[in-house]
Amino acid sequence: MKILIASGIFVPELGGPACYAKNIAEEFAALGHVVCILTYSNVAAHDDDARYPFRVLRIQRTSTLSNYWRYAKTLLRIGKQYDYIYAFDHFSAGIPASLANLFLRKKMAIRIGGDFIWERFLGKTGAALALRDYYEQGLYQKDWLRFVLIKWVFGRADILVFTTRFQADIFVRYYGCDKRKLAFIENPLPETVIEAQTAQRSKEILCAGRIINKNNIKPLLDAFSSIDQTEIGLVIIGEGEQKSELEAYARSQNYNHTRFEPALSRDGLTKRIARSYAMVFPSLTDISPNTMLDCIAAKTPFITSEEIGYDWVLKSAIHFNPRKTEDIKQSLKTIMSPEGYEKAKQALNSLRYTYSFKEAAKDTLRLFGKGRDE
Repeated sequence: MKILIASGIFVPELGGPACYAKNIAEEFAALGHVVCILTYSNVAAHDDDARYPFRVLRIQRTSTLSNYWRYAKTLLRIGKQYDYIYAFDHFSAGIPASLANLFLRKKMAIRIGGDFIWERFLGKTGAALALRDYYEQGLYQKDWLRFVLIKWVFGRADILVFTTRFQADIFVRYYGCDKRKLAFIENPLPETVIEAQTAQRSKEILCAGRIINKNNIKPLLDAFSSIDQTEIGLVIIGEGEQKSELEAYARSQNYNHTRFEPALSRDGLTKRIARSYAMVFPSLTDISPNTMLDCIAAKTPFITSEEIGYDWVLKSAIHFNPRKTEDIKQSLKTIMSPEGYEKAKQALNSLRYTYSFKEAAKDTLRLFGKGRDE
């Protein structure tokens, strides 16, 4: 089969979708399929592109409309060579892919793992609003044009690939997604799992990801710094539009046991997780956090927002209401205590997750109607 992956980002840029695109494309190629990745990029080409067992085409970013136009035009030009289009988001890749496919008339799947208009609303308003609340309160109607475009993209797709039923249930209700198109492929783990380094763990609680309103960093800083202790530090790893503002805020409040660090590669972050005391996931909603799976693999205890798509994690993990700073504080205090830390470790022992990219590739190919076991 010849598969064209339409992605919003690709390595060496950081982020789950970039790593996912690379890993799944490698597995498709290993199974004998021809693969091309079309992506937006800060550069027209990258030195590593020629080393992959698949083709990489980059649309260098300029203005938004120009980006979309050139992306759709390129997809239209090369799309005739491919049997299936697999778009890795429903907006920046999904819209131009759907436009091009009006003429190509290829089979197309959309992989859905985030929510563009909800994140955009949070970034513009600074509201502390969970994904479900955003839709239940009808706030998506304020962004009606983008909402209608997304609904159109879903209608054009042959398969809608979700990572969790949590998000699928919301989208079926509000976007009217055809249930017959739904498919579920969970986020896989890379096969190189870092072993837990229990004897060498640092006295750090990590929080990693984009530093944006959705990820709820300011309440986390306030909650952590209100705890009377000096042994454990909070490390915020990542980049984002709120980073400078929150660094200045932490300095102004004399939050001496917190610090910010640059974003790490997936491999670098996984190694850091494996030697850290614990991790915290404070997001207003986190649909399917890859980093949480890394914690499970590395046996690194964690606490999490109750607004996540992994309902199987909530059954045993320490969790909190992300909109209540006091609730975040109490969960932090719990995992920072010897008894609470032991409880978190025991909860980890009850969690098992081994789904690999090899399995995800085969499951995806079966959806496309060309799956084969090898």
